[in-house]
Amino acid sequence: MYEWYVGGGAGADELRTIALDGSGERTILHSGEYAPYVSAISPDGKLAAARLYLRKEKTSRLALIALDTGSVRVLKNLEARVDIGNFSSDSRWFVYSNRARAGSADNEVYAIATDGSAEDRLISAAGVSGAPFYTPDGSRVVFAIDRAGRKELWCVRVADGKPLDAPELVKAELGGSFQGLGFSKDGSFYFEQSVSRSGVYVAEVDPATWKLRAAPKPISDSFRDPTVASPAWSPDGKSLAYLSNPPSGTGPGEVTFVIRNPDSGQRKEIPVNFDNVGTAANFRWFADGKSLRLNGPPAPRLLDLGTGKNRVLFNKQVGGAVSSPDGRSLFYTTRDFSAPISTANPLHILRRDLETGEEKELYRNEASGIGDLAPSPDGRYLAFLTRSPLKRWLLSTSAGEPRELNLPPRSQLLSIAWAPDNKAVIFYRMPEGSTTWEIWVQPIDGGEPHGTGIVAKDMSPSSALSMLPDGRIAFTGTASTDEIWVMKNLFAGPRAAK
Repeated sequence: MYEWYVGGGAGADELRTIALDGSGERTILHSGEYAPYVSAISPDGKLAAARLYLRKEKTSRLALIALDTGSVRVLKNLEARVDIGNFSSDSRWFVYSNRARAGSADNEVYAIATDGSAEDRLISAAGVSGAPFYTPDGSRVVFAIDRAGRKELWCVRVADGKPLDAPELVKAELGGSFQGLGFSKDGSFYFEQSVSRSGVYVAEVDPATWKLRAAPKPISDSFRDPTVASPAWSPDGKSLAYLSNPPSGTGPGEVTFVIRNPDSGQRKEIPVNFDNVGTAANFRWFADGKSLRLNGPPAPRLLDLGTGKNRVLFNKQVGGAVSSPDGRSLFYTTRDFSAPISTANPLHILRRDLETGEEKELYRNEASGIGDLAPSPDGRYLAFLTRSPLKRWLLSTSAGEPRELNLPPRSQLLSIAWAPDNKAVIFYRMPEGSTTWEIWVQPIDGGEPHGTGIVAKDMSPSSALSMLPDGRIAFTGTASTDEIWVMKNLFAGPRAAK
């Protein structure tokens, strides 16, 4: 069955049926006075429960439509929009919810007899949301309650259209977008909800022209990894490492690193304990391609991907540590972490020889924070970010004064990574007044920055970028989607009516 609007003249609404193979189409109802919104079909296939909207009066009616003749029987007038659920298994009743009265926050759930002989209120409560539904055995009616944006699923036991006892909580924490769809014959309950998931995406650009070759494709598993961060290509370009479901905030906790082969789909998970989970996202591959460089606290360390064990590189609390492409040096920031940032407590960028332990200061910043350290693939330069004001800089790894990169004005900027040819850096950009992030490229020879064509229309970046010589760029984004879910075994079995 479906609804159809017939244009021309005053127009009219129709209800039509058609077989699944496209045959046998027929019109059941034709009306220019009201629009029928069918919500449920009785199990015996004889009736449709519908809300009729009367155009002239601008009011609604609760009605039943006979599917064989198209005759309409109005059961009651409605003050507000009604949410119709489904019929009982014997087709004698159906349930709906409606606002208790104009201006009231309470909604009421009713069972009404299909012959119009009776109607009983099953529940009246603040926050009743959406349509109620009979369970397949007819022993219960389930409904959702919205508690300040957090929905719960409740039920009430019924018999002959009447409540038998007080409502019971079935499932809490359903999410604010929960919308019930109803039961299948086996008792599975289906519902719709909007879900925001972050994912790892890979897009291809031409390294010579920076024109987009292929649109971004998801790489991570959105169900196993609904939240991800910091994708990074391995040195050989065969694997992507990223954080799965990273904890929010700071403090001790466990995080999971995923190593995934985009071609084969092979996946390995490595759980790691952190003293401060807020530092977990700042990781990168080490030059040997067999381990990940992790930041502290308590100190920089290497995670062996074969054994899952990690070892401390040196005992010193540092920030933003990144290794040189050859694995011989580590770049990081340091200051007195027990005191606030100030001109008297500057941040330093240092380079440490991992074999000898020798440290060399490359840059000192006395006014703002430093982040996003990114060594060039040839090891000659270090790109980094300073805050207050937000700027990008290029620094020789042999020290010297940094050079400011010519980035686009009036933009929000995030993250930084290098093109494999050492000639440009890439970064996230959101133009002023926009809500859309783009991935841009900035030549380091003074050329003008320009877009790559990667526009994250429904996504917002959530950390690092990583690029391979063949032009594949890995990044993270968040997208909201509407999904259909199912709950099984909501009830252990039918309970006998009292």
